[in-house]
Amino acid sequence: MLLRYSLHFRGQTKPTASLLNSSMSPLKWSLNMLPRMDRIILVPLATSYTPISLMQHGINALSDHHRANAEAIKVAGKGWKLLIVNAKMTMIYSNSTSSIDDEKGDDVSVPQKWLKKVVDFDTLSEDGEGTGMMLSYDDGYAEIWGATFHISSRHGYHYDDGEETTKKLYEATFLLAYDTSSEETELKCLSGCEGVAEVSDKVVVTRNYDLLKRLLSTVETKERSKFTVRSCDMLLQMMMRSKGKAAVSSDKIALVNRILLGLSTSFEPNVELYETVLAAVEKFGHDELSGSVSKLLSDETRMRGHDLSVFLRRADFILKLNKCLESESDYLEKSISDLTTYGNRISDSRVINETIESMISHYGEEAMENVVKASLTFMHKVSSKMLPDLMNRARLLWKFRRRYNQGYNFIQACLVDFVVPFVAGLKVNSTPTVIGYMNGQHKRLFMKLIRFVIEYGKKDELHGFGLFAIKTETLLSALLKAIAESNIGIAPQVMLRDILNKCLVQRSVTMRSGWPNHTKEDGISVHPSSHVRKFLEAYPDMVKKTDGDGRLTLHHAVDSTSAPFEAVMDVFEANPKSVSVRDPVSGLYPFMLAASNDNIAASFSLLLADPSLVLGGTQVDTVDSNKKRKRSPPMG
Repeated sequence: MLLRYSLHFRGQTKPTASLLNSSMSPLKWSLNMLPRMDRIILVPLATSYTPISLMQHGINALSDHHRANAEAIKVAGKGWKLLIVNAKMTMIYSNSTSSIDDEKGDDVSVPQKWLKKVVDFDTLSEDGEGTGMMLSYDDGYAEIWGATFHISSRHGYHYDDGEETTKKLYEATFLLAYDTSSEETELKCLSGCEGVAEVSDKVVVTRNYDLLKRLLSTVETKERSKFTVRSCDMLLQMMMRSKGKAAVSSDKIALVNRILLGLSTSFEPNVELYETVLAAVEKFGHDELSGSVSKLLSDETRMRGHDLSVFLRRADFILKLNKCLESESDYLEKSISDLTTYGNRISDSRVINETIESMISHYGEEAMENVVKASLTFMHKVSSKMLPDLMNRARLLWKFRRRYNQGYNFIQACLVDFVVPFVAGLKVNSTPTVIGYMNGQHKRLFMKLIRFVIEYGKKDELHGFGLFAIKTETLLSALLKAIAESNIGIAPQVMLRDILNKCLVQRSVTMRSGWPNHTKEDGISVHPSSHVRKFLEAYPDMVKKTDGDGRLTLHHAVDSTSAPFEAVMDVFEANPKSVSVRDPVSGLYPFMLAASNDNIAASFSLLLADPSLVLGGTQVDTVDSNKKRKRSPPMG
């Protein structure tokens, strides 16, 4: 407001030397009172002057009112530089390019890179937000560049992929003035992190603490003028090299805190910066730096959108920090909460595995328990359905299951969680891709994943895996062959039996593609039990083996509402004696269990195979036991 007031001349059309000398005090005071980082002003002129007129006449090309403003600034701003500039901005969609030419036609933003960012032509948004000193409004470009300043707008069209796009060129003339004493420090910082980095390098080389304080004042007041990770690390190391009693003075501690707080929220500390922070805590004390360290770890803007590797890097730093403290901090608990709230991806699951294993080896199983649990939970939350990512996650789970299952009681729950995306991933990936994993270098690990499905899969996952396995005859053959050749700490015969009992006998082949067709009365179709027959051709005695619950394959087949009649009868015919064996789980005979699951046709056929089961054990079967009993047709 002082600047605006000072630039008005009541009733005067032409400035005179005497008028300027007697009236410049308010303006001079206004300029001198500006903080160093704000010593730049941009005055929009109501008229857009042509480059030719400015080149020919300079300040004399301006109207009397505009020249009065320019002369006032020149006189009041001792050590200030005044330029009359023409600014241009081209807008296509949200992209913009700009140039800032002085009255000689030279682009002044080339030698002074900070100028574009300060004037903020590139970053104007539709809501009118900007970081420069330019006078802006809330209604977007129309107010900033349009009617308010009478800036010409030229509209043209070009074609991009068949779509019509508007291209706008905006032009304006400004009075641009800045304090040259701030140019190499504060104003350079206003260009953003790149400018701050240049000044930081100068501070470290010269070890100039006055310059450091000027730099910190700018960083603390300007949102876009922040330290990069490298700049923050360099400055902290400079502070660490201080020796003597003054090395840990309150002034030095204050500077260290200000440096830490100046790190841009766009950057996450790397390993080197965390190590430097640890060294600073050891030198200056955690109590003195706790506020800035806490801010470094808890800033919400810095957490958003990061992946699991960022959390693990933070956790590694916190675990090291806790070793230095008399009592553990709550940093780790807060970091886990941030991962749950803000984390959204895993960039490289292989690297994640290596990092977690390395941290367990370094810090121990107990210290890493919460980190491991949070990591596995997060993996499940953002899990990809692509097989490479699933395989990496499975590799980690397998190791944890084998090494830490007793210490980490949450591993089993994580395995249950893992089965869900794995089965879903089998459906997403192509059949050749899956067969490639079964037969390739990852064959052993893939078999472990199938073991996870059998051991930890719930009804839906077992159902989904069964449908996947019978997708084509080729796929089922490859699966059975891979399991038979597997060596993963469990007998292949056991895995084959469990897959038949839990995943196959309950399913029906319904797709004609991928399986041989056969002729029925109503036309060509595929046999519903083609997959069971395929299995029994390779392993005919499998139906005679009991599982861990003492159940036979027939018990599993009839204990399902989805098992086809044909599959039940194929299993029965492969082991006829099983019809008279009670199910150890339900205590029912197979025909009873089939009836309880609404498979009436199978129940009737199984009862006919041994009617004595309902006649107190009296044999009424007059059919020659050496002859194969005919199947009863399915009941409609």
